[in-house]
Amino acid sequence: DHRHHDISLPLLEEKTGLTVHCNEDDNDTAYKRLVTHCEKRKYTCKAESWVGCCFSPTKDKFRFASYHESEWSQSVEMERIVADLRPISPEHHIKDVRKLSFGGQPQLKRGKVGRNAPCLCGSGKKSKRCCAP
Repeated sequence: DHRHHDISLPLLEEKTGLTVHCNEDDNDTAYKRLVTHCEKRKYTCKAESWVGCCFSPTKDKFRFASYHESEWSQSVEMERIVADLRPISPEHHIKDVRKLSFGGQPQLKRGKVGRNAPCLCGSGKKSKRCCAP
């Protein structure tokens, strides 16, 4: 759809997080947008570090990254800047980094799934036609 998409994943216990942007903006615009978003999320999550990555959805490739590291401190200016920022959905809060899955089969252990039940990978297909052996 050639529109900008993003997701932020805070790792609250580790005081860090990740923001991923997918867009076809020019590099200067996309970089400024990513840096601003990372700084806002780093502040709202009271993190000490934050990583940002930008990908091209049409070329299916990595474009650039940013890294932000500094001790968190209260700021009246940042409070004003983040006032209109939507909160991160609790489902995106990562509790255990070891349970993350980056492609392939999901790494979480689950109970038995019926062959006609929807696949656990979220594809919408029946389990027997998707990830089931």
